[in-house]
Amino acid sequence: MKRVQLHKGRDISIQRQHPWIFSRAVKITEPIEEGERVIVRDHRGIDRCQAHYHDASIMLRVLTEDIEIDIQAYWDDTIGRAIHLRDSLGFPNESTDAYRLINGEGDHASGLIIDVYGNTAVIQCHTYGMHRELDQIVSSLKRYGEGVISYIYTKPVRSLKEKYENVRAGYLGKEGPEVVQFKEHGIRYESNLELAQKTGFFIDQRDNRQLIGSLSEGKSVMNNYCYTGGFSLCALEGGATKVSSIDISAKAIEQLEALLDLNKFNDDRHESIVADVKKYLATDDTQMYDIVITDPPAFAKSQKKRHSAVQAYKRMNAMAMKHVKPGGMLFAFSCSQVVGRQLFYDTLVAAAMESGRSVQVIYQLDQGPDHTINIFHTEGHYLKGLGMIIS
Repeated sequence: MKRVQLHKGRDISIQRQHPWIFSRAVKITEPIEEGERVIVRDHRGIDRCQAHYHDASIMLRVLTEDIEIDIQAYWDDTIGRAIHLRDSLGFPNESTDAYRLINGEGDHASGLIIDVYGNTAVIQCHTYGMHRELDQIVSSLKRYGEGVISYIYTKPVRSLKEKYENVRAGYLGKEGPEVVQFKEHGIRYESNLELAQKTGFFIDQRDNRQLIGSLSEGKSVMNNYCYTGGFSLCALEGGATKVSSIDISAKAIEQLEALLDLNKFNDDRHESIVADVKKYLATDDTQMYDIVITDPPAFAKSQKKRHSAVQAYKRMNAMAMKHVKPGGMLFAFSCSQVVGRQLFYDTLVAAAMESGRSVQVIYQLDQGPDHTINIFHTEGHYLKGLGMIIS
């Protein structure tokens, strides 16, 4: 492998074991191809780790401190450990067979996501370095996933497909189903892998969906930014008397209707509404619910947009509070990585002040345990939520 060296005084990332090394810290001593795996030396010339090289702000994504390990052995070890961990967490099981197998930095694989839906593994490469090693990743999946994984689908992020002509998408090896079927807490789901967002579904909210379902008996529920209705289905399964699902995407609502039929929930307890959530919440006719959910897409994907995102979270949740019956609950979520937990909490404090309501925090919510977090990479703790009593 080729080597890169870090400038003196720029070794702090390695010392802190953070998996990202920025371009200003890196001294390039020989030509390196985009996405190539390299050995990283500190400023004294001592080999410290292996990383993927990218001509970007995050220039090096650290993979392992084992300098000698080859690429296939690295993936055999990484995927083998990940499968063993998920098995210890109880995934898959009789009621849930959708889970995250590789969660980027949380599984020492910066730039890679692998989700499993039933018997189909979906690989999502976020970096070209990961795409270059796709064959080795697939080989390890086949070796360690035998008996569980029958099909492997690759779904790289759009930016990779737009930038590189050789980036593959679709099934690898034998063709699999256009629509994958899977279960979560006994509820049946299906997803068109080509058309769906992310890898096919938002698995990270699994535990939070179950919680809201457990609180829904005899309650009315408003699910904002519902997408294909995971929270709505759990609320109906939990015995909700009324569920309103709101999303601006007609295609998402159409898929929700199909899932309602699949689970025999498509009755007069549920209404689907295609609308812009912020405009819908701002209507003068303030219908009240026992439980209101706000789970929007990321309002900010960069530091430059963080301020405007915080203002959007505040306004939206202040309006949502006005739709909660006295003594009811608001579940507010953010998946914006650049909006940290404390900032999101403070934003909801501001929303409560604007709404004029009294608010008590009952639940502080996170991503599921299969969405592992590297303790040295706080950015991996992206999903945060609060469950609040609104008086």
